[in-house]
Amino acid sequence: RELLREAGHGSGLELKIWAAHRYVKDQQVAEAIQAYLRQVGVNASIDMADWGSHWARINKEQKDADLYLLATTIPEPTFRTEWNFGRGAGKYASGYGDEDFWKTLEAASRTIDSDKRGELFGQIQERIWTDLPYLFLFDRKLISAVRKDVTGFVMDPREVWTAVGASRKK
Repeated sequence: RELLREAGHGSGLELKIWAAHRYVKDQQVAEAIQAYLRQVGVNASIDMADWGSHWARINKEQKDADLYLLATTIPEPTFRTEWNFGRGAGKYASGYGDEDFWKTLEAASRTIDSDKRGELFGQIQERIWTDLPYLFLFDRKLISAVRKDVTGFVMDPREVWTAVGASRKK
């Protein structure tokens, strides 16, 4: 509350949060964030949308929300970093990073030494936390199932399912 007063918002602050009905508990996550913000004097309204509408609005150059939630199940850190901050990422992405950031990401993606990889991704994460108004809340586990009698169905950890060539055993 003291920081809000120092920033000229002594009577509180109004924010809009965008979230989507995509994953289980997305609305509850948005409501938890809303409750935490309320405790420090920030009144946040939540605007829930279907996934397609949410994706369209966060990819606009000008956004009408102060915060938005974007969940992922992408487990691989190089791909995830490129997806969220990278060169060529969607307009929702920050376009963040300088040459040092990208060199660190490239080094992390090329090493097979897990300790060195962890150290390099730690540096990347530290920069993101320090430089950006971006917060990683948690990771989701992607759970998928296919019937035993189905073959050729591919499940990719990037949330891509391929049914081309899939068939059911008789």
